[in-house]
Parts: sequence; structure tokens; C-alpha cells
Amino acid sequence: MKDLYRCLDDYPAEMLQAFADVWRLPSPVGESREALVRLGEGMLAPEAIQRVLDGLSADARFLLAEVQAAGGAVAGPRVTSVQGGIRRLGPAGMARERPWLHPENVVEELYYRGLLHRAYGQVGAHYGEIYFVPQQLYDALPNLGADVPSVALAPRPAVVRDDGNALIEDMFAVLSRVRQERVAAPDEEPTCGICPEALARQHWERRFLGEVAALRLGFIWTLLRHLGLVQSRGGYLHPSLQARDWLRLGDERRRMQLWTTWRESVSWDELRLLPGLNVLSTGGAYHAAMVRKRLLALWAELPVGQWLAVDSMIHLIQIKRPDLLRSDGGQGWEVRDADSGELLSGAEGWMAVEGRLIRSMLETLRWLGVLATGASTVDGDAEAFLITPEGERLLAHRGRSHEGDHDADPVEEAAPLADVAEDLTVSIDLADSLYERYQLERFAEWQGQEGGRAHYRITADSVWRSQNAGVKAEQMIAFLRRISGERLPVAVVGTLRAWAGRFGQATIRRAAILQTVDQRTMEQIMAHPGLAELVGEAIKPTVRLVDEEHVEALIRLLQETGIWPRVRM
Repeated sequence: MKDLYRCLDDYPAEMLQAFADVWRLPSPVGESREALVRLGEGMLAPEAIQRVLDGLSADARFLLAEVQAAGGAVAGPRVTSVQGGIRRLGPAGMARERPWLHPENVVEELYYRGLLHRAYGQVGAHYGEIYFVPQQLYDALPNLGADVPSVALAPRPAVVRDDGNALIEDMFAVLSRVRQERVAAPDEEPTCGICPEALARQHWERRFLGEVAALRLGFIWTLLRHLGLVQSRGGYLHPSLQARDWLRLGDERRRMQLWTTWRESVSWDELRLLPGLNVLSTGGAYHAAMVRKRLLALWAELPVGQWLAVDSMIHLIQIKRPDLLRSDGGQGWEVRDADSGELLSGAEGWMAVEGRLIRSMLETLRWLGVLATGASTVDGDAEAFLITPEGERLLAHRGRSHEGDHDADPVEEAAPLADVAEDLTVSIDLADSLYERYQLERFAEWQGQEGGRAHYRITADSVWRSQNAGVKAEQMIAFLRRISGERLPVAVVGTLRAWAGRFGQATIRRAAILQTVDQRTMEQIMAHPGLAELVGEAIKPTVRLVDEEHVEALIRLLQETGIWPRVRM
């Protein structure tokens, strides 16, 4: 950092006189070397420093504390992007405006008191205008850490929203649904934050534990795609092979994986998803993942288990990280209000953009189980938030990441994972059971979950559907015995085997009909080895069934043999 005396030597007489007035020191008349030395020595006196610090506004003291905590120098945009810069006043302007008495912002308040100086230099990766405290003054400053304001505590709100593990449970519900039903795959990947229409149209209200909102559905879809848990096959969505591995993970590893996926995502952009804004340009320094990391670093410093005021937290971030989004000072930025078209900049623009982004991210963190939020009414905006114990672990990155979590040796004489009753209801623990529940949902219907357990019912219809999907009754019985610790009622076994005996007495399948103009043509087709393999049972001498999967190959081979079929499908 630059030497205090060299800084003073660079200022005109009007500025030096301003410093002398603020610090209550003799006027450095004539700008002699001795006068500058006396001024500098006077500014370094402990009692003078304390007197000037006592005269600062709370926001100015906080900004100075931030510069001190940063090592004495910060990039210019970090302090000017929202607080504003320093007016360039000549001698007449200095005499008229007297900015040391009437500063326009906290940057001017510190600058015209000689506490904060500016120059061109480098701080970290930033090269350009910087603001700094001269070395001797920096060394003489008391520790200002105690001046840093904290987020205000809030009373417990009337309405508390705590999602807990709902996000993972709802992702699990989507995987189960696309495995059991034909959900059309999108023709192309939807834009950021949009859930495919066929998936969004599903009735999630009864099954989802979290809110069924468009943005949250888009978030769930983004996580499923980023983790490779769903794939498109034959025009429909299906769980991927990776989905089985994900379901087998322990609960803790799965939560950490979701957290990391969101934190590092470059395609999920909270800023562009904010309603009411037109984000036309963000310059070259904006990166959604970097903004998330800046915010998470601030939240990691907050107390755990206490209700904190949202407005107070936003104000603290505005002072502490005014460059939250616009680390380059907003060069190339153009964000406008969608209704009025007004350009959003300065302190008011910060609240309309950064402030709104912070509120939106509180909701995302609630989805991830990091925060609980609270409001005074059911439909009200969040007024308070609380970092959960799970949130403390994730914010501090203290997650166990053992590759073999799901392959751990079983605990001897462990309690059964599930209870199976004679009325074919199944109650299963929620903890570390996602893969078992995924298997159970192949032949049992989800009824709900509460008290740390999920509840299912096995019905004739659910068993019939599972058998059509290739699951045999003996496989169901073996699975139920395993998760119940061999405590499977005999009546359940008997019922499942009885239902299995009904299966397959009749068959319904999709098929096409091959019809020829005469029996001779059909005989010609059946005499051809390749064609005969593609044709099924005869209905009449000139009519035969063709399995749906063989139709395209049959058409192609008929054409090659000189028989051009008329296709009516």
C-alpha cells in the first residue's frame, strides 16, 4: 500500500486544508515538507484517529472495517458500484460544496476525511482503480471488526416453511412416475427453469411433499438432467441406469450431491429467472455460479438455529458486497424493469435486482433443506429465515463422501426396514431407503408418508401392472421378505400367488395386420425365410398378424422382394 506521506504530497492545497479541518490540525500553509510531515504525524496520533472514527456514520465505519479486513485495499467497483464514486471537484467546487462536511455517499465520507485513498493498481485479479488505507494509517487503526453490523434476530414467525428432505423425495416421485407411465419426452431441451410440458401436466399435488410451482418443477428437472437420472427413449422419458446408482446412495451423500450440482451449475441462472426483469446484458464479469459462492460464503458466517430478519440480511449484504453481481462496476450491464423499461442501477437498482435475487435464492436454499423460512401469513413473502443443522453442514462443506456408503456392512440384528401387514399395507422407514422404495413402487401404490415412514398398499391392480412390466410374484415375495426381516405374513404370500395365477390367461398386444390380395401372394411371402420370421399368426389364409416392432423391417423387405405394400397406419 502507498505511503501516507506520499499520498498527502499528491493532493492540492484545498484537499490538505480539508484534512486539517477534519482532523483538527494546524493548517499546512504553503505545502512545505515540514507542514506535510506535521499533518501526517497528527493524523497518526491515536486520539486523533479515534476522534475521526467516532464522527463517522455507521455505514462508513462498516465500509472502513471491510477494507481493513481485506488487508487495506479493495477493487474500486467493490465500493463504488452501489455506494457511488467521488465527485471530481476543482478548487471552486471544493470551496462551494465542502464535501468533507456534506459527502454524497460513504465513499466520499471516508475519502474527504483522508481515511480512504484511491489510485490505480492491482488487487487480486482486478487491475484498475483501487481504494486503500495508507500503510501507516492502516497499521495505526484499531481493530474495527466489532463495528461490523450483524443480521438482526427475528421472532419465530407465525408460518414456518421447512422443506427438509422434500426435494429428494419429489425427485424420487418423478423417477417413479416416468418408469410406470408413458410421459412424452420434449422434442428439444427446454430453456433454463422450464419443466417439459408433459411432465408439468402430471398431477403432482397429492404426491409431492414440496410445493408444486413452475419454478420448482423447473429446478427438479434441471437437477434430474444435470445428474443424468432421466433419458429419452422411444419418444418417452425413462429413468437412466445412473438413477439406480443415485437411489442407492446414502441420504447424506445424496443431499451433498444435489447441493454441489446446484452450487456449481452454469446453466441454472437465478438472475434471468427473476420475474419482472429484462436482463438484456450482464457484461463479461457475471457468472451465476460465482454469485452463488459469494452469497454462500456470507451465509456460512451467520448463526445457526436462530431466526434472522430477511431485510436486515439483505441490507448487510448490500453494504458488505455491493459488487455481488457487478464485480466490474456494472460495465456492459443493462437490466430493466419489465413493465416500465426503467434502467435499474445505483442503490435503488441494487434493491430491485440484487435484493430480489437474494430473496429468490432463499427459496432455493429452502428447497435444498439448507434454510427454513417464515412469514406472518400463509401467502406472505419470507420475513425471516433460519439455517438448519443440515444447512450448517452444507454451508461449511463438511459432508462425508465415502464411496462405499451404500455398500456398508449390515449391522447385526438390525431392525427390519419395513412392516408388511396381512391387509397388504407396507410401512417403510424413510431414512436410507430410497432404492428399496423405488423397487417397492413397482408393485405397490404410494399412500403417503409421515412420522419418518412411507406407507404403501399392494392391490390386485398394482400387482397386475407390475407383472405386465416383467416382475414375477416370487420376486415380489422375496423382496418383501428381505425388507421385512423375514417377517412376511403367510396370508400375503398366498394372496400374491393367487393373483399371479390369474395372469397370462389372455394376452393383449399391439399388432399390425398383413393382408394380401390372394392366398398365392401370402404363400410367396411365407416361403421367404426373412419375411416368414417377421410374420405372426394367421387369422385367414390372406391375413396374418405382425408384431408392432417388426412392421418397419417387414415393409423394407417386402419392397426388396418386389412386393410394394399399401400402408394404412
